Amino acid sequence: MRKILLISNGDSIHTIRWTKELQSKYKIFLFDWRPINQENYINLENVMIVSNANFFSKKVPFLSFIISFLKIKEISKNIAPDIIHSHYATSYGLLGVRAKKNKLIISVWGSDLSDFPNKSLLHKYLIKYLLKKSEYIFSTSNFLRKKVKEITSRNSTITPFGVEILKYNEIKKNTGLITFGVAKNLKSSSGIELAIRCFYKLKKANKEKKIKFQIAGDGPLRPKIESIIKELDLENEVSLLGHLNHKDIYIFMKKIDVYINLPQEESFGVAVLEASAAGKPVIVSDVGGLSEVVKDGVTGTIVDLKNEDQIVRAMDEMVCRKDKRDLMGANGIKFVEKNYSWEKSKEIMLDSYKKILNDEI
Repeated sequence: MRKILLISNGDSIHTIRWTKELQSKYKIFLFDWRPINQENYINLENVMIVSNANFFSKKVPFLSFIISFLKIKEISKNIAPDIIHSHYATSYGLLGVRAKKNKLIISVWGSDLSDFPNKSLLHKYLIKYLLKKSEYIFSTSNFLRKKVKEITSRNSTITPFGVEILKYNEIKKNTGLITFGVAKNLKSSSGIELAIRCFYKLKKANKEKKIKFQIAGDGPLRPKIESIIKELDLENEVSLLGHLNHKDIYIFMKKIDVYINLPQEESFGVAVLEASAAGKPVIVSDVGGLSEVVKDGVTGTIVDLKNEDQIVRAMDEMVCRKDKRDLMGANGIKFVEKNYSWEKSKEIMLDSYKKILNDEI
């Protein structure tokens, strides 16, 4: 059985899914420089956790990474993998380059290309160096594929994140309440402030209607968002749910009526696809890879961040037009099934591995 050394965040839902699927065909060695919750990998006979969790893992993460960096080469030598696959180009990419003995794949996920290179010239050089050291580059979206091309002049294989559809069966009962929702890290680029301002305008224009806004996620912007909610007297209409685990996100998507995502930057949009898979219409900003995961006017509405009136109009249409909500929701399910189901995503990854092992790409 061929051996794969996966260097990735072991607690990421994407890593967990890839590992569970790949282990049916390959012997998987999963390495993380941070502790891994091994309960996610119980009863997987072809998976071996080689996490380098140590005394410094939580207390001094940087030291933990340095220890991992020093050890990974020897670990790789002992495993002798047929492929080394680093998921996320920065820290995990650096470990992959250090461990490299055979074929190295680096998968870019998003902020590793959209944020990291912009921090300084050194950051830009490092990401370029790491990507050029890999034999193969995987991108989760066409937007990131173009970014890779800009940075390295190299092509990359698109291996999108897939979402599960079968878990979204429950139909929400019509109570006359329309709930907007978003699942996002609360930071300055997330667009939460803009979404709340637009919701406030929507609420003022629809005083007789029952409209709510639920925000799942946490982050440094939370105190400011709490202040805005209080200032606009929306404490009964806007709820901050805090961080939700992946299982709770499924429940969250079932309960809302419209998913709204207005970030200033977004490399792909997994949560948007999860909302579509749940049969919910979506409203998104025209940035990054979001236009790839939303068919404007079919599965949702793409809006201009600079045009608050346009955003409010799109929200108002979702409140007033149940027929359009239902149609876009149904279209969203079909769109995800055809293009972004977990099954399709899995097939793309397995096919890419097969071609690499046979030197076909």
